[in-house]
Amino acid sequence: MGVELYGKTFGLIGCGNIGSIVADRAKGLKMRVIAYDPYLSADRAADLGVEKVELDELLDARGLHFAAHAADQRDAQHHLGRKRSPR
Repeated sequence: MGVELYGKTFGLIGCGNIGSIVADRAKGLKMRVIAYDPYLSADRAADLGVEKVELDELLDARGLHFAAHAADQRDAQHHLGRKRSPR
C-alpha cells in the first residue's frame, strides 16, 4: 500500500541547489515544505515557497517526510548530531 503525500509536510535540511530542486518536487506533489538552512534568507525562502524554520521545529514536526541536502556532509552531521535545545 502506498502513502498519500498530498497535504503532508516535507522537511529539508539544506536548501541550496539540490535542496531547492527537491523542495520544488515536493511542492509539485502538493506537500507543505519546511526548511532549515542557516544560510537561507527569508526572501529566498519566500521565492522557493518554503517555510523557513529552526532545526528543532523541523525535527519535532509530526508525520514528517524528510531529506538532508548539505554541500558538505560534515555540515549535515554537525546539525543532526548537535544537542537539541532543552524544552
